[in-house]
Amino acid sequence: MNDAGTVRALRERLSGRRVDVLFINAGIARAIDGCPAGASEADFLDTMLTNAFSPVRAVELLHDLVPPRGTVAIMSSELGSIANATGGWQLYASSKAALNMLMKGYAAKRPDDGHALLLVAPGWVRTEMGGSDAALSIEDSIPFVVDMIDANRGRPGLRYVDRFNHSLPW
Repeated sequence: MNDAGTVRALRERLSGRRVDVLFINAGIARAIDGCPAGASEADFLDTMLTNAFSPVRAVELLHDLVPPRGTVAIMSSELGSIANATGGWQLYASSKAALNMLMKGYAAKRPDDGHALLLVAPGWVRTEMGGSDAALSIEDSIPFVVDMIDANRGRPGLRYVDRFNHSLPW
């Protein structure tokens, strides 16, 4: 994901094909309990590169594979909401807020884009990153994410939504 050459190579391999739904899922959580004074710059930069910059770059490089009424979705997080920020997972949350902002910019530069552009918050899921205390299993979350994406097909515009298709505050 972080290697633009690899994404460009994927784009070339898919040349001439169409993808109805492009779903970008990229995320790392370095220094989960860290704050700017205590976290390393490398951890912060890696987190921003993986969670914000690279996913939007991939959308820019791959968007023409998606038909005009298709769907482009990126895995975000409820922690990316500045309005609802609680201070937890500060570096990760800031990277997802940056992802959301980069997609706002992407959408603003393409006001006539017919794609459904989705920033998806799946909930706190038990994965290696989410940890064993997370509220949801993958099976509890992802079927709702799939249904939400399906419900947004053919609905152009940018939306920041949870797995239940409820709008989240920016």
